[in-house]
Amino acid sequence: MNKGLKKIPNILSISRIILSPIMLAMADRPPALAALILLIGLTDMADGFIARRYHCRSASGARLDSLGDWIFFSTAGIVFYMKYRSVVSDHIWELAAILTVRILSLCTARYRFGRFLSIHTLGNKLTVVLVFATMLFIVCESKVNEIILKTAFTTALLSAVDEYLIILTSGKIDIDRRSFFSGKTTQKRS
Repeated sequence: MNKGLKKIPNILSISRIILSPIMLAMADRPPALAALILLIGLTDMADGFIARRYHCRSASGARLDSLGDWIFFSTAGIVFYMKYRSVVSDHIWELAAILTVRILSLCTARYRFGRFLSIHTLGNKLTVVLVFATMLFIVCESKVNEIILKTAFTTALLSAVDEYLIILTSGKIDIDRRSFFSGKTTQKRS
């Protein structure tokens, strides 16, 4: 295995961490914001794919990926509050419920396992795809499709609860566990 290739997933995660705050400067430029969201989404998909495909997954890479997700979604939340305030205020309770479960999950993981954890469940992966697509739709169309938005919120809440149940009930954490309802991992171990 080429050592340079092993670094690519981490480089992509770091690029997502660096690119995410730039969204704040692009909030008033929808085409640039959409392009940046798309680029960040592609780096998110690519880092995991490359790590799995070329067997270069690592604990530090998984932490970088999760950190990149948290920084992206936090920054996106700020951007959407600044630019698309009505979307946020009209759905504050859904957002609050999702955020509450996510924070409970993080705090419980920290208490039970001594570190913050984000599990790569199928629900979390689906949520990321739906949220990226929903954000792109809102930025590009300057309108909100309630069905798409409710689907994204429902999926996000269900995946947050799924992750919380895993953290709450597991004796040992497998960050690649598919779901609370399945003991199977999402990846084959190398």
